[in-house]
Amino acid sequence: MKSIGVKQIDTIFITHQHTDYYNAVNALVKAFPVKTVNAPLMGATGLRIELSSSITTVNTKFEKTYKSQGYTFTNITA
Repeated sequence: MKSIGVKQIDTIFITHQHTDYYNAVNALVKAFPVKTVNAPLMGATGLRIELSSSITTVNTKFEKTYKSQGYTFTNITA
């Protein structure tokens, strides 16, 4: 990501508690300034606590829509 000019990550979305989602988050937070991580309230408490000391916001309350970089992301529920 650095090789293509990324200097900061505005938002990381973690949709569910699978290790393939969570494992890379620590590396991203250490490599780039990250403003917000949106993550489920349940699961991976240790990761959430660790991230809280590294980033501005850990949001565990999913909103209906998010806007970032000119895109709108909408939560889909079954």
